[in-house]
Amino acid sequence: MSLKRHEDVRLTPYQDDKGIWTIGIGHNMNYPITMEAAEKILKDDLQNVLECYENLPDSVTGGLSTARRDVILEMIFQLGCRGFRGFKKMLKAMEYKDHKEAYEQMVDSQWYRRYTTRANELAEKFRRG
Repeated sequence: MSLKRHEDVRLTPYQDDKGIWTIGIGHNMNYPITMEAAEKILKDDLQNVLECYENLPDSVTGGLSTARRDVILEMIFQLGCRGFRGFKKMLKAMEYKDHKEAYEQMVDSQWYRRYTTRANELAEKFRRG
């Protein structure tokens, strides 16, 4: 089969000549994917999340409880590395191990106001440590 040659490989979504959103090797994004494919994508995404987390300063991540680490990982997953790094005041508070202030910064954010249910759950988990 010559699909790869004819379809090309594109790792970011694009619209084909008919305006259909496509990704990978000609995968029409209007069609569902398998659970196996979804799990593989999640695994790849989590690898990117871990890479971002591991590149945060040790002064921020050092000594975090498992619960707080999980909150940070989920925030990175949702917001992307760049979006998470935008929480400058929260990261500064974490650097000083001021978890109360870090929590306050989470709650006082556009992220919290937009995704209130999810953000509240994560902020409370972070606060409890």
